[in-house]
Amino acid sequence: MTTALVVTLAACGVRPSNLTPHSSQTARRTVARPAPPANAASYWQGVAISYDPDITPPTLPIDEADLIREEGAAPLFTALAPSAKASLLRDGFVVTPNARVRNHMGAFYTDLEEGNVPVVITLDALAELANLAVFVAVSESMEHAEKPLILDFLSRVEAHLAGERKGASSNLIAPYRVALGFVAVAQALNSTSYVPPADLSDVIGREKIAIAARAKIQRSALFGVPIDYRAFPSDAMLQMRAWLALAPFAVGAAEDTAPQLDVSKVRTATAAALLLARATDPRVDTKAAADLNQVLAIEHFLAGSSDALDLQSLAALTPSAKIDLTDGTTIANVVRIDKLRRAARNATKTKLLDGETSGPSVRVLPSAAPLDGVAMQNLVAPAVPLRAMPSALDVAVWLGSDEALSQITARGDNKLAGYSRQLSALFLSRPRDRHTSIYSSSLDVVGSMLAPSVSRSALAASRTAAFRGAELDSALSTWIAFRADFSGVHAHLQNAPPSPSPTPSVKPALVYVEPEIEVIGNLTALI
Repeated sequence: MTTALVVTLAACGVRPSNLTPHSSQTARRTVARPAPPANAASYWQGVAISYDPDITPPTLPIDEADLIREEGAAPLFTALAPSAKASLLRDGFVVTPNARVRNHMGAFYTDLEEGNVPVVITLDALAELANLAVFVAVSESMEHAEKPLILDFLSRVEAHLAGERKGASSNLIAPYRVALGFVAVAQALNSTSYVPPADLSDVIGREKIAIAARAKIQRSALFGVPIDYRAFPSDAMLQMRAWLALAPFAVGAAEDTAPQLDVSKVRTATAAALLLARATDPRVDTKAAADLNQVLAIEHFLAGSSDALDLQSLAALTPSAKIDLTDGTTIANVVRIDKLRRAARNATKTKLLDGETSGPSVRVLPSAAPLDGVAMQNLVAPAVPLRAMPSALDVAVWLGSDEALSQITARGDNKLAGYSRQLSALFLSRPRDRHTSIYSSSLDVVGSMLAPSVSRSALAASRTAAFRGAELDSALSTWIAFRADFSGVHAHLQNAPPSPSPTPSVKPALVYVEPEIEVIGNLTALI
């Protein structure tokens, strides 16, 4: 483990033009040391914070001649390797190994204090570094923890289905084809050397083409129902995981609801999902069941739980339809399948729409239903009939930002029928436990950035509209960065407008500077 030595400038935005220059006596302000928290973590030390509200951030890259190495920062900079110096000047920060702080974060700050190194860390820098850490952790989790489990799960299920398929009854021929085809598409997305069953090669090839194109909503070659292929990420490594989350085993809409799917298709899809549930039942394959449980546990820890119908929730409904997953022949009974479909529809109460127009679907590894997504969902049609698209401002308002609410008011959104009522309901339903997952904790960070600060009274700039706007954009940029780690939203931002022009360069007062945070277009208008 390496520890990042990061010291930043104490300002992130452009100095408002209507502020008068501060005198040398009042430019720097000091806030008293806070008391330690009631439940201190492994390391805590009160700090007398000194800041200058008129500092303007530098533009990267930085010329070495413009660096002022104050006090203990000078020997640290001199000791850096040439490549580390180049990284620092180019990126604004550098990661250096430090054996002494391998297991104790407190030692890191103690070293800085004993070395007389000036440290000023901005909230934006901390959020950006936290986002980087989360991104790396999620990527490593997917590659080294989830992927081996998923591949073992797919291999075991494929072998199970292929073996049982040979002796299947006539009612199960089509369901086995769909179930095995689902697994084969995942295998083919994972490896170009994968050879699918001969009778499925054409269907799998068409699915791969549709996923790679990511062009439109179209009928699935395997399922025969519409799939929004635009939702797939561009990264080939993530497409297999996305297929497991998006491939729909539709159970159909209620009989009196339009539009309806072909009843034969939804019966086939429901039976196919049951075959997968049987293949991952601990009484049938203990290891496949353990693989799936562990992947779901990782997903819930990272991104939170889903409100979609999955294999486990479908299996829990089988007793009501007198279907025994240990006895595969009971899956062939059409009457029981229809009874299970009705039970599944009645048990499904989703908070987020996933594009389905013909009733719920079973997903093998369904995506999470994050609270910010639920908030945006409830601030557009049908809850707010005349509002078709949400805004990032909705999330900021939901998290308690007065500035975001004033912008929403200026735009007139809160005058639309249903908006204020829905927003009030969302305020009342906000969970008290804000750390049910890593992503929920990231939302808590954004909420903290938007919350009023006790230091505002000592900061003249905080009374300006420019400061409040910059503070809101800073929080929303952090939200977008965290959200991208869990949703793959960056795949949809490749054609986004360029970032705003950087502010004029100034001479930095510290040896290390804050990492540049990219702002993608107009954050307050981003969907």
